[in-house]
Amino acid sequence: MIDAGLPQPVPAPDFGILMPVRVYFDDLDPFGMLHNTRYSLLVERACSMLWETMAEERLGDDEFIIFKKVEIAHEAPVHGAGFYAVQLWVTSSCTVGGEASSF
Repeated sequence: MIDAGLPQPVPAPDFGILMPVRVYFDDLDPFGMLHNTRYSLLVERACSMLWETMAEERLGDDEFIIFKKVEIAHEAPVHGAGFYAVQLWVTSSCTVGGEASSF
């Protein structure tokens, strides 16, 4: 069941989805702008929240996300705490199956 308290993904205007992510006061630099080291954290928060909203669609508890490469485009400044939209999309994926057994 999807938690009603979680922000829900929204289809992006061109491709991917927009995931609402909260920026906290401690993410900001002294000028009130998002500190440059926190942009990748926003992407991580967006992916984690998206993963939580997909709980019913996942096959099991042993599924996880691994990133090989993350690219961040700074389209607009993040100024001040609050909710911002992070656009996510997948350019390629690979599913690998496996089995573990005990002796």
